[in-house]
Formats: sequence, structure tokens, C-alpha cells
Amino acid sequence: PYYLGNLLFDWQPDEAVALWEKSAALDPNFPIVWRNLAQPLSHKDDAASRSKAIAYLEKAVALPNAYPDHFAELDQLYQAAGAPVEKRLALLEQHQPAVVQKDEGLAALIGLKTFVGKTDEAIALLEGRTFSIWEGGTRFNTGEAWACARLVRGLQRFKAKQFSDALTDFNAALQPPANLRAEQNGGSHQAELAYWVGCANEVLGNQEQARRSWTTAAATNEPAAGNRRGNQLAARAARYFQALAFQKLGQADKAEANFHELVDAGTAALNSAGNETNAFSPQPANMRTANAHYITGLGYAGLGESEKARAEFSAALAAAPDHLASKLALERMSSPASTQNATANSDTVAAPR
Repeated sequence: PYYLGNLLFDWQPDEAVALWEKSAALDPNFPIVWRNLAQPLSHKDDAASRSKAIAYLEKAVALPNAYPDHFAELDQLYQAAGAPVEKRLALLEQHQPAVVQKDEGLAALIGLKTFVGKTDEAIALLEGRTFSIWEGGTRFNTGEAWACARLVRGLQRFKAKQFSDALTDFNAALQPPANLRAEQNGGSHQAELAYWVGCANEVLGNQEQARRSWTTAAATNEPAAGNRRGNQLAARAARYFQALAFQKLGQADKAEANFHELVDAGTAALNSAGNETNAFSPQPANMRTANAHYITGLGYAGLGESEKARAEFSAALAAAPDHLASKLALERMSSPASTQNATANSDTVAAPR
């Protein structure tokens, strides 16, 4: 029944599912048949279908002979369903030897480790693997993973006042190692990294280098790479860090215009139900919603409307609990005043929001 189901699926999917159910009844310890039962349901956007697909894949990965691919597929469903990061990471870490055999599972593990602050582990995993990159065929972005891991570790070190080490991480984020086969210059994080490179240089007393970095950040718009991957709204976050650079350069009027633009763009996306999509790499609906809240929150944060900003970032995390950018934004807002002002000059507007 398993093989016959495989044969019929493209033309008679209902009959194929019935055959796979028969196969699963005959041998419930056959992981691939549970995975096959999950597949048609995983492509539906309703919660009931997704929950049933998750239940099937949970049966597959609970078996001693589980396949590495199935962990990545289950994690994708968990992400779309808004499952807690702790639950997802615990499963992948529990089965890490199997998970890391496939690029997709390893990429998911790296992203979750970065989110919870295990940046040393995430960076080590990135440095230890040559990834296979196929045009239009991968759900992960190695350059993005590298930039996020080094950025987060840099922010951890900046908060701990380890400014030289933070600067090293911020600069390294712009130059992924060759084994990642990724674009250079930080991808969608170019403006953000240039801004933080400037902040680290400033507190280290390198005023000219700081100004050069902020000038670079101010000249950076949202990258075209975001448009190719269906992440136009997320890529627009570059406007926020561009605006912070404008502030550092004494151009408050340009900064304010950017902040208003972010609020307008995020609000418009929320009002239209966040229908951003892309044929090559469609984002889950919850991630599109999270991006819209995040962009709106950045605008409010820049305009000094802290309560509105916190509400938007919290809404982003409620929609997508692994939304790293919103988590970092909330952490910046809750940082002690001494850390917030660590990079402030007497002749510039307030330091990182």
C-alpha cells in the first residue's frame, strides 16, 4: 500500500492517503509513511490541517529510525504554527546528531540557537559546514544566519561593555566565510551592522571611523535581496538603522521622515493582512504579520512612542515566537540607561533605541 500510494499520489491523492493509512496500520514503525501522510496536509493553510500534519510528523521523528529530513519538515510546521522556540530547540538538540546531517535541519538549529543566545554554538556550527546552495531550492539563507549570529553575539558583548570584541563581531558579520557560499556585506543587515560598527568605534574613541560607518549606514536602503526572497517588508528595517545613523550625523529631519515611513508601511501591511508573498520562498502568514508589527514598532520606537513600540514588538513575537529582530528590539528598549547611552555624544540625538 505504501508504494501504491506513492504511485497514485499525483493523480489520486485521496486514494494515496487511504493507502498510506493502511500501510501505517500494518506497520506503525515505518517513519516515511507518517511523513507522507503529513505532506498533503502541510500545504494547506488552515490550523486543523497543520495540526494533523504535525501529529503525523511527530510520530515519524519519535521512531528510532527517524530520517534527518523529517526533523526539518516538522520544525517548519512548528514555525508556521507559532510553536514556542524552547519546544522546537529542545527537539532539535535532543536529536542533534541526526538533525545536522541535512542542511535544512542544521540551518533551523542554528537559527534557534542564535535566538536563545547560544551564539558561540551557532557560529561554530556555521563555520563547520560547507552548505549546498541551490537557486530557488533552499528555505535557508546561510549569509543571513551568519549575519544574525555575529550580530547577536556582538550585541551581547556590547551590552557587557566588551566593545573591542563587539566590533570584531560586527565587522565579521559583513564577511561570511567561504564555506557558507553566501553574499558578502551582511545582506539585509548592512545598515544595521554599519550603524553598530559606528557605535562600537565611537565608544572606543575612534570618532572618524564611527562617522564613516554611520555615513555608510545612512546611504544604505533596503537591499534588493529582500525583494527576491519575498522579504520586502522585513528588509525595510534598514530604514530604521539608516535613520539612527542620520541622528548620529545630526540630520534629525531625515531620521524622522524614515520613522514615519516605517509606521505607515507597517500599518498598511497590517490593514491588508500582510499579503506579501513570493513564488520562490513564500513566508508563512504568521511571519508576514510579525514583520508588519515589527516595522511599525521600529517607527514608533524612533519617534519616541515607547509604549506603542513595545506593543508592536510584543505582537510580532505573539505571531511568530522566533522573530529575532523583535526580540532584539525589546531588549534594546529594556536596556539600562547606562547601556542605552554608552554611544551617545553631546552633539547627537539619543543613542540606540
